[in-house]
Amino acid sequence: MYPLSFKDYDGYSKLYSIGYFTNKDKEPVMFFIDEIFDFNLLVQKCFDSLLVNKYNNYIFYIHNFSNFDVLFLYNIFNNINMKLGYEHYKIKNTMRDQDIIKLDLYKSINNKEDEDKSTKTQYFKISLRDSRDFLKNSLDYLTKELNVSNKKGIFPHTVERL
Repeated sequence: MYPLSFKDYDGYSKLYSIGYFTNKDKEPVMFFIDEIFDFNLLVQKCFDSLLVNKYNNYIFYIHNFSNFDVLFLYNIFNNINMKLGYEHYKIKNTMRDQDIIKLDLYKSINNKEDEDKSTKTQYFKISLRDSRDFLKNSLDYLTKELNVSNKKGIFPHTVERL
């Protein structure tokens, strides 16, 4: 999982790219801010592409997830739910001390309009975990140590005024 952000002029972090790569895909699947200008919709488009039968019950690892990305994504999922007026995403977290170490994300298979009391709602589910639980070094260091050809690179995470 690759959520990438930068700090904008207003001092807040903004998402500019998000994507993923699995053993079921030949190439990474990426979404960029130049395609969708609403950060919530960018995340929704990415996670809706994950919450399908193909990836049901998959675990996705995000490096340094519990220190940054979890709160960022958690807020976006809640914002999407509030904007839609129903629980599009069902969120369950697992805590260790004060940190969220695992986030289970569910999306109803049934359409909101199809749901009623007589039908049991079924969900697709994915889990998000922090890869730093077992890979303690930076991604830059890990790519060098593991001799990975596709390196993260350096991105200027703050925007400077011209």
